[in-house]
Amino acid sequence: MSVTPTVPTTDFADLVPGLRWRIKLSFARYVAGLPDGRAWLGDGVHANSDNELIYPLAAVDDDAPEGVTMCFRGDVRYSGHRGLLDVRVADPWLTFGPDGGGILSIRNPRDESGERLSFVRLSGITARSALRETRIRTVTEVRLTAEGADVFHGVYQPGEPFDPITVVSRQRSEQ
Repeated sequence: MSVTPTVPTTDFADLVPGLRWRIKLSFARYVAGLPDGRAWLGDGVHANSDNELIYPLAAVDDDAPEGVTMCFRGDVRYSGHRGLLDVRVADPWLTFGPDGGGILSIRNPRDESGERLSFVRLSGITARSALRETRIRTVTEVRLTAEGADVFHGVYQPGEPFDPITVVSRQRSEQ
């Protein structure tokens, strides 16, 4: 994966359902600058021309007690420093609460049982309709949680701002 400083486009010409996120562009640039730095994309994740990682939409649960949960699949791993740097962001789930905020959780990278951990807190969520019955949600405030800081081995502190998130989904008739 190349890491080039660009600003994401807003036309969403491809409008493929999924979660679009650079995670933290400065971190990706750092890894890319390491002699042995690598980024690995798996299980359907791909990068677009704006260097956004696109996790495919797997399911939507409108009946979750805490709000709407959107489940995405895919696996992104960063490595470097001869294996000392090892960060994995897999299978993100977004849960939007009734208060206008939310949480993005990921599969716990240190637990193969499927346990999830709260990775980032979300606020500043807006939604709009686009062409072809597509809904676009934009999350402008994305902040690392304490569990998320552990994924980065304490390099980033809880509350650290991360890159904005965009979610593209098909509108359902009842929405």
